[in-house]
Amino acid sequence: MNLEKASGVFSTAPAPARHAAVMTPIRSLPRGLVSFVMTDIEGSTELLRRLGNDSARWVMRHRELVALSVSRHDGQVFGHEGDACFCAFADAGAALAASLDIQRDIEAEPWPPQARIRLRIGVHAGEAQPYGDNYIAMAVHQAARVAAASHGGQVLVSADTVAALGGALPPGLALRDLGEFRLKDFPESQRLHQLTHVELRADFPPPRGLSASRHNLPRPGTSFIGRSDERASVGLWLREYPIVSLVGAGGVGKTRLALELAGDVLPHYADGAWLLELAGVGDADAAVRVASSLFGVAEQAGQSALDSLAEALAGRHLLLLLDNCEHLLDAAGAIAAAVLRNPASRVLVTSREPLRLSQEKVVRLVPLATQTESGELSDAARLFIERAQMHQPTLRLDSAALQAVGEICRRLDGMPLALELAAGRARALSLPELAARLRDRLALLSGGARDLSARHQTLRATVEWSYELLSSAERRLFERLSVFADGWDLSAAEQVCGDCEDDAGVLDRLVALVDKSMVSYGEQSQARYHLLETLREFAQEKQRSAPDAETVEHRLLDWAIELAESAAAQLSSGSGPGWMARLLLEQNNLRAALEAGYRHQLTERTQRLTAALAPFWIRRGRLREGQLWAQRALALGGLPSVDRAALLIGYGRLLRGSGAGRSEPVLHEALAMARRLGEVPLQLEALKQLVTSVRDRGDYGAAEDFMTEQYRLAQGSGDVYRSFVVRTELATLDLQRGRYDEAATRLRACLLEAAANDWRWDQARMGNNLAIVLMELGRADEAARLGAEALLIFRELGATEAVAHGASTTGMALLRQHQLEAARALFIESGRIAVDVGASRVVPEALERLAAVEAASGLPASAARYAAAADALYAEMGYERELADRQLREGLQREVEARLGAAVTELQDRARAQARQVLNEALGLANSTASRSLSLARG
Repeated sequence: MNLEKASGVFSTAPAPARHAAVMTPIRSLPRGLVSFVMTDIEGSTELLRRLGNDSARWVMRHRELVALSVSRHDGQVFGHEGDACFCAFADAGAALAASLDIQRDIEAEPWPPQARIRLRIGVHAGEAQPYGDNYIAMAVHQAARVAAASHGGQVLVSADTVAALGGALPPGLALRDLGEFRLKDFPESQRLHQLTHVELRADFPPPRGLSASRHNLPRPGTSFIGRSDERASVGLWLREYPIVSLVGAGGVGKTRLALELAGDVLPHYADGAWLLELAGVGDADAAVRVASSLFGVAEQAGQSALDSLAEALAGRHLLLLLDNCEHLLDAAGAIAAAVLRNPASRVLVTSREPLRLSQEKVVRLVPLATQTESGELSDAARLFIERAQMHQPTLRLDSAALQAVGEICRRLDGMPLALELAAGRARALSLPELAARLRDRLALLSGGARDLSARHQTLRATVEWSYELLSSAERRLFERLSVFADGWDLSAAEQVCGDCEDDAGVLDRLVALVDKSMVSYGEQSQARYHLLETLREFAQEKQRSAPDAETVEHRLLDWAIELAESAAAQLSSGSGPGWMARLLLEQNNLRAALEAGYRHQLTERTQRLTAALAPFWIRRGRLREGQLWAQRALALGGLPSVDRAALLIGYGRLLRGSGAGRSEPVLHEALAMARRLGEVPLQLEALKQLVTSVRDRGDYGAAEDFMTEQYRLAQGSGDVYRSFVVRTELATLDLQRGRYDEAATRLRACLLEAAANDWRWDQARMGNNLAIVLMELGRADEAARLGAEALLIFRELGATEAVAHGASTTGMALLRQHQLEAARALFIESGRIAVDVGASRVVPEALERLAAVEAASGLPASAARYAAAADALYAEMGYERELADRQLREGLQREVEARLGAAVTELQDRARAQARQVLNEALGLANSTASRSLSLARG
């Protein structure tokens, strides 16, 4: 592990539970003047390779030894990164004593003969305040740099640690002054001391600081954060490949990483590491002249400047960093060839596109991560916080500020330059204000440091530099691609953004944009392209004034209609899961297409797309979103048409969840319009939805009338599937009327018919409904089996909301069998899905059924709280319980009152007032989801 990878804003996830012993139990971490001890295995990459499959066991043993030594001296191991350990002490003397013990214990351990572990240790004392179980402090970063300068078996101690000791060294310990060294990321030289003791090795090479000669690498004014994997990988590739090119969008951090790498490998090059900046160089001849000047090479008579340079460099063993080559690719390649006259030399390149040379290893840099699986600070957040604190030292990181940091990092795609520029605005804006203003990031993010190049002082200048390097055809495609709100595939790009007479040329131009780091490809594990948000904002500005702007948006709408209608026809088939996944992937682009339709008043096409998307919104439980889109589409007006009638039916279906009273007038209007148009399929669908609506409010006579008309139309049109659907509706009507034997007979027949025709969605639906009926008939065993089979099909189809319903049904059957833990797991799953997708009707149902599990488990207080919270959620959402759920609720209330007596009233009143908090508790959701749960429930 290279401790130079460690960052000044340190954050790490806790050790996995199975290795809990290697981490000191976190007490209250020391604050104020803290002494940090950083340990690192020397040569870890090669050592772990030799250890092979045993490497994890020995690394964990090393961690155990460190933790034991640290705990003996009242210190704490507060984190790990790879094979490095991060330790904190309130007392500097204890930190040195622990460091001695660590080295002695490591030396005494019987390591495998092929892979003896030796530790590098650095100790530094500085001001630090804990952040949770970690620290955000420059002192952590400096301790890591001290450790990185040491050798295996050595303990290096900073001058600040010596000052913190106040002359009081632990017995037997001494310090040897090694002099001043320049450590990575710290512009001022640092005085280092070596800890000495009779049991410690005394002879070591000089510390691994940067030499003051053999390079022209600038001293960085800030710490380097993140990129640990890239840093390690590129360091290895520089040994293997003559040319390594760091390629990425402007502002992604190519130059900074390259400088760090050059400093890392400087000791390996006898003639040093040299930076050649090409950004301000205008042509190839000038580039060669600048390179010659850098190395003090004069042009020889009878030779070109390039030949003279190549001849002079043939005898030098060096690393050349060619920075910002995208506008001089040929010249950069020629200079690289001159350096490589010495096969031991290497060339490190930064560019927005590769040099395309045979010996080149291309490394594409992506933005910093904006979130982590562990919930700890991401690299992007760590960078932003440290830079913001430089501008605003009193910056407070409360929960609101941290939430704003996450939003800022997401809006800026984790781009380091953008984050640095945004951090500068923390001088005058609160973090929530800054996050809100990033809607116009190109205007906001300016005023970078004056010692930066002009193109890095504003975000717009950085993007403009890349844009100007594109050909006219590439610019046109780049601008058009901004019509996509999210990623896209090649087919979509050709259909929407190609020239009508030359769609086939899209691929070549798209590949060129990827090469030039203007478009990203495949970073989301799909074969998709996407624009960083900053680049998209810039492209949108250009596209708005383009003569083809409206045409491209029309083509986006046509593409969306084709996709949505193809999906709607297949969602209930065996290929339904694939279509659901495709719609989920494209949902932001589909929203953008709808917005384009409204903007250009494309009434018929907008209504057609909205109607086609209604089944998707229903299956995903996005009822409120679908209702809003349908209302906007209907408000466009228009004469009676197939598209408008289909939209009315879809709107009626979307309204069903908020009450039959709202959906019926819409469905009657749709039926009347379909009749006037003579559209039998639309009449059948409108009648089907009316049956469901009137049945929900208990008007069984009206439901039978609508079914009779529906069945007559289906038979007359020869629609076999629609006739089947009518029979399923009759079975559901029997169920709701309490005619369970008749319902079971019909449902069994429908289940067999659905299976015979491979109508997978209907097969699952019939199985789920039959399970409900069988429970009422007292046959819970068969109900549980059928429910589980239906649930499996729903999962296979990717019908998320249906999974929530199926899990709830199967859970009830298991509850009837007193399989409480299995039932509990299914109700929790049902509730979590409902919260996630906004299936608000299922949310209180799941909570109430969990209450039943608690009651059956002998936990009446929890049962009372969950049931009361479900009451509040039902009322808030405007839903009424169905008969079976009303009976369940009444039985629950009788039971908790009998067991808790008068105490139940206060308990339940409090639970109703804190309904969403109770919901999150019951479902095992984090507190941070409380507001999300509320918004989804209300939607």
